[in-house]
Amino acid sequence: MIQIGAVYSSYAASLLHDAFHPLQVEAVFQTGYNIRAGANLLYIGTTKNGYAPFGIHMKTVDQLKWRVGDCLLVGTGATIHHISTGVTVYPNQVMRMKVERIKPDPVQFERNIEEMNRFLKKLGHDWSRAYREKEQPLYDYLSNIGQEKGKQLIGYGEGLTPSGDDVIVGYMAVCEVLGRPMGWQVDYVSSAKYRTTRSSVAYYEAALRGEYTNELNRLITALLTRSPSDWQSDWERLIEFGSSSGQDTALGIYLALKYEMEDMVR
Repeated sequence: MIQIGAVYSSYAASLLHDAFHPLQVEAVFQTGYNIRAGANLLYIGTTKNGYAPFGIHMKTVDQLKWRVGDCLLVGTGATIHHISTGVTVYPNQVMRMKVERIKPDPVQFERNIEEMNRFLKKLGHDWSRAYREKEQPLYDYLSNIGQEKGKQLIGYGEGLTPSGDDVIVGYMAVCEVLGRPMGWQVDYVSSAKYRTTRSSVAYYEAALRGEYTNELNRLITALLTRSPSDWQSDWERLIEFGSSSGQDTALGIYLALKYEMEDMVR
């Protein structure tokens, strides 16, 4: 028998405490696994891409050797058992993923908006270029997040989390940190269930709970209150995430912060 300690999000822990059926391995990655838990999704893996709000994280997944279709059993104390390999994953820490509300520092905030714009231009990212050059229809979608046109971003693009979803989640995270009303959020998440991937839906549903990755929360807080030297390394880590997910999320963050700045000076 192999026992592996892990850090659980509070959502993952509560889901496992209430589980009445086996879990099933749905996808395998180098850094971990997507696990089907009824209609819900759990991620079991390393923290290379941050702490997911529906995640169970450990230092390494080398000992797991699970395959798509494998069943996992939920035991007492939110433990997870894989019978054929004799592996038990157990929580030795539970993390709360809710973001903290922040009031921006106007001087630093304005300076950081300018720096973000510079970084996005230097990046030459397709989506940021579409926004700057007002290329249709992407410009309409990106400049109307929260409206009917913005819903066209849901499921737009390819990948485990399509680009449009990453943009929206980045935008939502800023609104949550600022404590801004998102009356449109429920409508967006309801639409996402029929228009995008299971992984994206899991991030949208976490957003409804006010939960985002710790890394995203830390970066947005720094963008609102600190000098560029305090957030540049976190920004660079975000940009490098996935094939384009980090860049898309960064654009969503920028759009939400830019809208907030424009609202402040009206």
